[in-house]
Amino acid sequence: LQYINQIIRDREIDKEYMTIVAWEMPDHLICEKSIEKVYSKKFGSSRMMVDPAGQTAKSEFWNIKTVENFVLWAISCVKVKLYTGRMHQIRIHLASEWFSILGDIIYGSAMINRKLYKQLKINRQVLHCSKYSFKNIDGKNIFFEANLPGDFDKIMT
Repeated sequence: LQYINQIIRDREIDKEYMTIVAWEMPDHLICEKSIEKVYSKKFGSSRMMVDPAGQTAKSEFWNIKTVENFVLWAISCVKVKLYTGRMHQIRIHLASEWFSILGDIIYGSAMINRKLYKQLKINRQVLHCSKYSFKNIDGKNIFFEANLPGDFDKIMT
């Protein structure tokens, strides 16, 4: 347990995510934008935002597939690799590039989220950790992979 806690603190765990975003995303995108927690008078609370004074953050994105959805227009299934682990990093980086995650009520599009729920009955953020890997205490590679939830197929068809 101490070892696992240490490699989490040292950011020695590799994570890959899959998500579905609004619009057609380029084949490959690297986003290096600093993120900071900022108090918003509009929302009466703190939110994470892209801010040059914040902590550095790096994410890499690959467009796996783009489809024209009859309800949501162009949407893209995207593979995500994190190089840093800031709070809401994936959501903020994608939204800052105008590719909001479907179902994201904080950084996403309210109009698209309403359509997602009304037409497809999906009421969640469409973001999934698909791969989690690290070296154990003996140096052996350990990895876990999880299949995509069924609603990914439902949205992408």
